[in-house]
Amino acid sequence: MLNSIYFSAIDMIGQESIFLDYKDDQKLHIRRINRGPGGTPILFMHGSMEDGKIFYTKSNKGLAPFLAKAGYDCFVLDLPGRGLSSPKLSRDSTYGQHDTINDEIPFFKKAIKEITGQDRMHWVAHSWGGITMLSNMVRYGSEDVISLSTFGTKRRITISGLKKFYMINFGYNGLLVLLTKIFGYLPAKLTGIGAENEPRNTYHEIRHWARKNGKWIDQVDGFNYLEAAKTHSFPPGLFIAAANDPVLGHPKDVHLTMMETVGEAGKYVLLSTENGNLNDYGHINMLTHPDCRKDVFPICLDWIEQHH
Repeated sequence: MLNSIYFSAIDMIGQESIFLDYKDDQKLHIRRINRGPGGTPILFMHGSMEDGKIFYTKSNKGLAPFLAKAGYDCFVLDLPGRGLSSPKLSRDSTYGQHDTINDEIPFFKKAIKEITGQDRMHWVAHSWGGITMLSNMVRYGSEDVISLSTFGTKRRITISGLKKFYMINFGYNGLLVLLTKIFGYLPAKLTGIGAENEPRNTYHEIRHWARKNGKWIDQVDGFNYLEAAKTHSFPPGLFIAAANDPVLGHPKDVHLTMMETVGEAGKYVLLSTENGNLNDYGHINMLTHPDCRKDVFPICLDWIEQHH
């Protein structure tokens, strides 16, 4: 089922790449980071136009190594075609967000349970990764999820302004539509707007949901996530927003997402100098800034340990 490559430990934290045999001759990659087996597992989900490296570096910087040092068994996934998962995206890649929610997340969950022998785990997500995780919970239950921690996660972009017009109306919903038709996938790396390219189906499905009045309904089978979320019992959810994130994870939209999902089971945190943080962080450096280790990551660790 899996092949693995071990990487030497730094600061007593080891990293291992695990390659899982998936359908259609795909191999899906998980980066396992820990101080040794036995800790409670944490599943990390990257966002749109990203891969798992948003959570770690080979030199053990990032949120995953930070939580591994605290004793947790961290599993950072790369969705199909991204990161070290193979093959890379092409115009023949037909999978999308529907597959992530219904097939890939359950597949990763099952693999982690088989590797660790543990049935329950914490979930951590950046940006749109939190939406796919929440969607999976609504459809398939979340009894095996101890807690959820999200960074810059929003389902809809409800704010307005010049930056939003340029980035979303003109760019994401305009120019990128044309480029996706030309390439057969969203060429995020070529255009410099992301670390990884995005499957065309995922891109189009996200566009429908992220609109100001976008309906949280599956584009493939019509499942109504918003209606199902109203009666779903979510695990405790931490929603972290950044003050210098004016569009992709605007604090208002992050809070709105929390209220339409976990509601009173959630905690909202705004990272800002006004609130005592060292920086006014942005959408990406809320996980990559050198100060995160002492200023941001402890918030996530406290939340996990509070609900451990």
